[in-house]
Amino acid sequence: DISFCVHVLPENGGKTLALKDVFAVSRGPVNSRRVVVHACVPTGDGSTRRKIREVTLICPTDTETDAWLNALQTELQTVCEEYQRPKRIFVILNPFSGKRRARAMFERYIRPMWTLAGIQITLVETRYSGHTEEVVSTLDLAQYDAVATVSGDGVVNEYVNGMLKRPDWEEAIRMPLGVIPGGTGNG
Repeated sequence: DISFCVHVLPENGGKTLALKDVFAVSRGPVNSRRVVVHACVPTGDGSTRRKIREVTLICPTDTETDAWLNALQTELQTVCEEYQRPKRIFVILNPFSGKRRARAMFERYIRPMWTLAGIQITLVETRYSGHTEEVVSTLDLAQYDAVATVSGDGVVNEYVNGMLKRPDWEEAIRMPLGVIPGGTGNG
């Protein structure tokens, strides 16, 4: 029986890693007998901020490595289903927000994490004012589990306006929306 919480060594903060914070489990380098647990954990400073952490489990045999990897991946799948984590996300990024740093922030922090988690990303960069509204008013929502914006508040405002212009707006507005702060004041 494998317990599904990972105790982090004292040099890494000495805390317990909750499975709900884990976004991926992967095998380490070939022939290494390592399982890497990737998580996005609270910073612990009382804010809602989070930080990426990796915990490596070193197993004595290949059989035990496979057992840990399979058990953790199975348990993670259960958590993903329980929390209804999206697997297909439509991302709207304003390349001009955040002093033109929103794209770099997305590529450095968000895309690698989502890719590791197996999330399919469709990225659209806004080209002009009102572009988000146009895009979401005709977006085939059945192709996605969620929409995320990487921008300031302008794109979020356009998103809501575009959704409300749709003929199916009452259903469309239920689409989960993630807001990744990327503006000058919130990035």
